Amino acid sequence: MTVARVAYFLLLLLVYGASRASACTCGQQPLEQNYANADVVFAGRIVANEFPGPIQEIWHVTVRVTQVWKGDCVSPEADGLVTFESFDGASCGLADAFGVGTEWVLFCVEENGVLRETGICWGSWEQPVPDSMATYLDAQREQAGLPELLDGSAAAI
Repeated sequence: MTVARVAYFLLLLLVYGASRASACTCGQQPLEQNYANADVVFAGRIVANEFPGPIQEIWHVTVRVTQVWKGDCVSPEADGLVTFESFDGASCGLADAFGVGTEWVLFCVEENGVLRETGICWGSWEQPVPDSMATYLDAQREQAGLPELLDGSAAAI
């Protein structure tokens, strides 16, 4: 094959052959680092997931929060609901995985007053979570003096 044909083949492979999953590679950080990097860490059930504008990379995800391990994401007037932005590309395709009714532990950052989910590379995890994560997060919650569950339920992470 000529160099031009090889280059053309590689270009086609990149454009048409790469799946979403293969486009997202990250070295997952240790849980302790994910926790330290996040402004807010909480759990809840997805109640809405929509992309409101012409840019479909930005999704608005609304969660009924059941547990907070770090930060202050729920105001009393919000009735336990919090909305955050999730970027489909930056969250490694996770934004469209937030199906209504699914339960997640979310690691978020706050930028200019907007809560943003940081994706699978930064610790967000669909429940149930591994025992080691649950143990670590509960220890952090106890150290911070936060309540066990916000909604009074007996649901476990």
